[in-house]
Formats: sequence, C-alpha cells, structure tokens
Amino acid sequence: MAISGIEQPQIINIDDKLRLRAYDGNYMTGLPWYQDEVVFYNSEGITDQSKIPDAEWVKRMYTYFETSGKSELYFIEVLEGGSFVPIGDIALQEENPPIVIGEPCYRGMGIA
Repeated sequence: MAISGIEQPQIINIDDKLRLRAYDGNYMTGLPWYQDEVVFYNSEGITDQSKIPDAEWVKRMYTYFETSGKSELYFIEVLEGGSFVPIGDIALQEENPPIVIGEPCYRGMGIA
C-alpha cells in the first residue's frame, strides 16, 4: 500500500545511475544495513550492540511503512556494472522521510 489515494510507481528514476524501486517484500535486503552500527545509531539513536536488530525487526519496520497508508517505501539503487543494486532505503512521506544509505561506500556522496 502506498500513500492513501496515490498510486505508487514501481520505479522513480533520479538520473541515469540512481533510482528508487518500490519495496518488493524482500526485507532481508535491508537486514545488513540495519545491523551496521553506524546505520542503527543514525536510524534509532541506539549504541548498545546487544540491541542491533534481527530480521524480524527489519520485517516489522518495513511492514509498517508499507501498510501504514502514510508513506511509500523504496529501495535506493545505483547502477553498478550494468545492473541496478540496492544501497539503501527511503520511506517517502509528507514530513521527515526516513532514509538510509546502507552501503558504506555510498555514504557522504550527497545521495540522501
């Protein structure tokens, strides 16, 4: 489900090397990102390593964004070697859209 009353496009092209692809239900794509201590701290403000999320946590978070009717959940993808690969996620919403650049080599490049 996208934002209530708005049809969610499957792909939003940002430019020829960067795009957003609608969440496809594969929450495991995001698991390594949220298990990264930098991402988890910036996302949740938690530094306690014992609270690093598991797959069920990521699944619940993505399910909330996907079904709330208040946001559109996308994977952020970059073109690498002729194929688009996911590097993070974003929940497009009216205010303060949460965004994660999960792949460290793409952080600090102005993508977010």
